[in-house]
Amino acid sequence: MLASAWLALTPCTAEASQQTRTSFAPAGWDAGLKLAEARDTNPDPKIVEIDLTARIAEVEVGPGQRVRAWTYDGTIPGPLIRARVGDRLIVHFTNDLAMRVSTGITRM
Repeated sequence: MLASAWLALTPCTAEASQQTRTSFAPAGWDAGLKLAEARDTNPDPKIVEIDLTARIAEVEVGPGQRVRAWTYDGTIPGPLIRARVGDRLIVHFTNDLAMRVSTGITRM
C-alpha cells in the first residue's frame, strides 16, 4: 500500500502577525478556517520550527461517524503551518505509523 501526505504552506495575513509584511493572500482568506495551528518553537521571527507526528487516531469524518485514520498530530487535515516567503521552515517529523510514509511539503 502506497500512501503520501501533503502539508500546505500558506502565507500569513498582516493581521496574524505583529510584523508588517506584504501578504499575497486575499483578504479574509482564512476567516472560515478552523484548523489547529502548528506551534512554532523557534524564537527567531525568520524561522518556523515545528514538531509533526504521523499516527493513527480516531477522527470524526461526519456527524456521529468516527474512523481510525492516518493523521498528522491526530487531525485530518493536519495542523496549519504559518510561514512567510523567505522564512526557513524546520519540521521535526516523527513517524508513529507501522510503515514508512512519504511526506510532501507543497508551496501554495
